[in-house]
Amino acid sequence: MSQELVRAPRDDERERIAEVLAMSLNLSREASIARSHLYPLQDMRVVTLDDGIASTAGEFRFDQWFSGRALPCSAIWGVATVPEHRGAGLASAATAAVLRSARERGALVSALYPAVLRPYRALGFEMAGTFTKHRIAIEALPAQPRGLPTPELFDLDRDLAGVRACYRAFAARHTGPVEPTADAHWAERIMVRTDDESRRAVVVREHDEITGFLVTGRESDPGPLDVAFGLWTEAFVANTGTALRSLLAYVHGFMGLGRWFQWSGPPNDPIGLLVGDQSLAVDMHYRWMLRLLEVRASFECRGWPAIDAEVTFAVEDPMFPDNAGPWRVRIDGGRAEVTPADAATRPIAIGALSSMFSGYLRAHDAVRLGVLDADDPAVPVFSDLFAGPDPWCPFFF
Repeated sequence: MSQELVRAPRDDERERIAEVLAMSLNLSREASIARSHLYPLQDMRVVTLDDGIASTAGEFRFDQWFSGRALPCSAIWGVATVPEHRGAGLASAATAAVLRSARERGALVSALYPAVLRPYRALGFEMAGTFTKHRIAIEALPAQPRGLPTPELFDLDRDLAGVRACYRAFAARHTGPVEPTADAHWAERIMVRTDDESRRAVVVREHDEITGFLVTGRESDPGPLDVAFGLWTEAFVANTGTALRSLLAYVHGFMGLGRWFQWSGPPNDPIGLLVGDQSLAVDMHYRWMLRLLEVRASFECRGWPAIDAEVTFAVEDPMFPDNAGPWRVRIDGGRAEVTPADAATRPIAIGALSSMFSGYLRAHDAVRLGVLDADDPAVPVFSDLFAGPDPWCPFFF
């Protein structure tokens, strides 16, 4: 396929892109077209054939948090091909073009939610974390003490900066969360949706600081009453015990017609410790993938345990050969220095290294899979460096 077929889309092609996405991803055509004005065309690539646009791919410009430090992330979305042209590598070509552009711009990692794994593994991605939806009956939530702050309705002009600061403080304590970097993304895709009349956002304020926020929507779930519903969330963040209990009390106020509460959180969400029985359930558990775009810079910018360590390794990355190394990584007090090394053991495939980088693939499991040799001196060092909680992400993009 000629490289000239892959290009950035024009403004007058928004409707056609929406049609490709709707057809390929089983979305509503009308809803897709209605939101096509939000497409970040400068961060999208399309493949055009004689009959027009046949495939698309795009990215959101996010940060992604790893052990207290944020890395510029290219979050891949909108990978789609019309049925009559599937199997020809068009979507892979569009995605590869997005990755190259992101890397040139300075993105260090790329993440995505795959419908299938094989094409993305061929591009260097590997499974690296989870997105988990938890659900509980609202009546099973514990009653909260009196005197808690009452959540306030979110005001875009007044509260957006505070919400972003609240989320950033929250994400910095976890491994894997992505953070949208544009106000418009927060405003139009998370906090406010004009095409969803059930969406409602509230914030908890303590001493003039937003310490928690909740964005909810309703899903019809008729029981004895046709108007009964479940309460799902787009975002549920609390940085203090007061904020958490205030938001849970707010949710508890929906009891009656409100039947259940669903939110995304870590695989073992500590909110379960507040519940008095085993009624907390997992509605959805989906894995996301990661790819290191710049190995050297990614290691230098990631957060690390406060230990002293040194490891040498090489990388196999056909797409970006300058990632190969070999590299010597010295960790001193949680900071990394990466320099070229003279030699290393068997190279690690970029996908496997990306999975270890997030903490998803543990070093001893990499040995079991044959990714690392048991006698590789990097194994015990990687075990120490990539120790920590399981990586997860609160947003599905």
